[in-house]
Amino acid sequence: MKYFWVVLVAGLTVSACGGQSESGPTEVQPTTTTATVPDVNTPYYSVHDIRSAVAEGGFVCSDWEVHVDDEFATETASCAGVLVFGIYENAALIAEHRKSRNDLTTSRSDMAYDLVGPNWTVTCEDRQDLCEALLPLLGGEIVVSDLTEE
Repeated sequence: MKYFWVVLVAGLTVSACGGQSESGPTEVQPTTTTATVPDVNTPYYSVHDIRSAVAEGGFVCSDWEVHVDDEFATETASCAGVLVFGIYENAALIAEHRKSRNDLTTSRSDMAYDLVGPNWTVTCEDRQDLCEALLPLLGGEIVVSDLTEE
C-alpha cells in the first residue's frame, strides 16, 4: 500500500509540473531528499550542472534556453520563465553583475532574491520561495536586494 501512495504522489507531482504555464512556476513544493545538502561554497562549472542538480531534487526546469553573450557571466541560462542561472569567473563579477542588474531592474516587487555560490548565481527575481526551495538542492546563500534603496 505504501508503494501505491509513493507512485500516486509521484504521478501527481509529474502531472502538475508538466502543466505549468510559460509564465513560470506558481507554487514550489518543498523537496524531501536523503542527499547531503551542498555546502555554501559548492562550485558549479556550467549552467547544465546547476540544471542537473535541481533536476535531481525534483525541480522541473521548463523553457530552458542557454545564453553565452553576457557582459559579466561566462554562461547564463533561463529556466521556467523566471529563473536565470549564471556561471562567473570570480565573486567580483557576481557582485558587479548583481549591482548592475539591480540598478536597471523594473521588478514587480521592491525586493529581489538571488541564490549565490562561489562562482554562480540563480536569479529568482521577486520569488523568495523559489530561492528557498532551491537552496537545499544547490547550496549557496540567499542574497536579498532592496530595490528601493539608491
